[in-house]
Amino acid sequence: MYGAQNKWCFVPCCTSTSVSTPNKIFISVPLEYSRRRNWFKAARRDMPKSKSTFYCCEDHFNLEEDIENFVRYKLMGGKIILKQTVVPHRFDCQPDKKRASNVPVRTLPVKRARKQLVDEAIAESEKRQQNLPLLVDEAITESYKIQQNLPFTNVEEPVPVLL
Repeated sequence: MYGAQNKWCFVPCCTSTSVSTPNKIFISVPLEYSRRRNWFKAARRDMPKSKSTFYCCEDHFNLEEDIENFVRYKLMGGKIILKQTVVPHRFDCQPDKKRASNVPVRTLPVKRARKQLVDEAIAESEKRQQNLPLLVDEAITESYKIQQNLPFTNVEEPVPVLL
């Protein structure tokens, strides 16, 4: 008979294998077309044309919630039975995944920070608009003062140029 089969996780960027991590649980990808397609889509992997056996390691599941017989499996061992609707949902190994795990994104603080930035920009813009006439008046006054302090020279008189 053949020996134990080496297994590796089908999720891209996951390095788990039954050789490198022998104590890790590997769950076979379902053969039913619609469930299989959902698993491959969740893992962001192209669906193969063959019905080869693929495995997914335990890192991509929350075992306590995703396994129907979790307590029985932990106490007595045996076959793992996944819930029908479960697909791999934790992808910490894929850094470019929008959400690496099932930690919810807190949108309210992001919205508040964005609104505060917009409000500050509007207030600063309005302040500049109010100060613009004062700045123009100051520039005209300063220009007038400079002209008053300059000695008047007649343009018709030749000015000697030193070379």
